[in-house]
Amino acid sequence: LALANEKNIQVVGVVFPQQAIYKTTGSFGRYGPRRSVAIKITEGLKELEKKFSNFHLIDENKMGEHDYINNEFYDYDHLNGLGAAKLTTRLDSLLQTLP
Repeated sequence: LALANEKNIQVVGVVFPQQAIYKTTGSFGRYGPRRSVAIKITEGLKELEKKFSNFHLIDENKMGEHDYINNEFYDYDHLNGLGAAKLTTRLDSLLQTLP
């Protein structure tokens, strides 16, 4: 991130949503780490966002507290076309604000 910042490169990190069913488990997704570990990772990314002005995080998973509904998922782990369109619109909105 520091090298990218020196070269005026913007970096966007995306945490993709997964089915909200995972919030009732101890796992962050089907193959993911424990939720407690995922929370620490996300917090670390948020700290990087504070430290580096060229790093921008879009957390669309929000530990399962997102607004993606069942018909926006292809399966438990992946968005379908509807969900992808929602995420892309939000990502595009962020990109439009970057220098």
